Amino acid sequence: GERLRHLHHGAVGRVRVGVLPVAARVVVPRAVMRLRACAPRCSVVLHEAMVDRLLQMLREEQLDLVVGTLPPASSTSGLMQRLFAEEDGIVVVCGTHLPLAAQPCVEAADLVAHALVIPTVGTVFRTMVERTLDALDLPLGGALTESGSITAINTLLRETDALSFYPRHLARHYVQLGWLRLLPVTVPRIPVPVGAVWSRHRELGVSATLFLDMLGEVASEVLGATVRPSGPAA
Repeated sequence: GERLRHLHHGAVGRVRVGVLPVAARVVVPRAVMRLRACAPRCSVVLHEAMVDRLLQMLREEQLDLVVGTLPPASSTSGLMQRLFAEEDGIVVVCGTHLPLAAQPCVEAADLVAHALVIPTVGTVFRTMVERTLDALDLPLGGALTESGSITAINTLLRETDALSFYPRHLARHYVQLGWLRLLPVTVPRIPVPVGAVWSRHRELGVSATLFLDMLGEVASEVLGATVRPSGPAA
């Protein structure tokens, strides 16, 4: 409450946020709108890139926070983290024109004939997609395109017969927009941890702390899970 009053009554704040794809379309924009509503003079600077680049910027003090799929402990030395939620798994998505999308039931074997668009090597979500492919017994060789851009993936899905894998909340967002369809195929549950990391050697400012709290609120609403306490990024 004190932080909010401080910003609302004229204090100027600035938050520099690194954004990973899983949080870029829903969680971060909604948190920005919420911050703007209660602290209109506070500015937010968003940088979207791969996790290695964003963590480097964080350590070089070019960013205050990095938000998205939490990176593995091996790459988070010297960082604090807050787990907002464990996203309820990964789903298979396609364009609305695909005949497969009209079927009431889809088996993993039905996916083999389609090209796959998957995240690029070295990303956290790529590891999860590979685990999903293994569980569905789908060949990685069927992935003809690798992309770290959700915008590019959406276009490929809407204009070709390719399939891709999205976190459930992201798939639901694009289904509601009428852009994509969620295929009714049973996918083994592989949790996607969504949260934020920041430097343990640099105290977060008032604006960044408030924004972190709002990210947690939005993530809890969107992902349907309770925000976890902050702690070292093991």
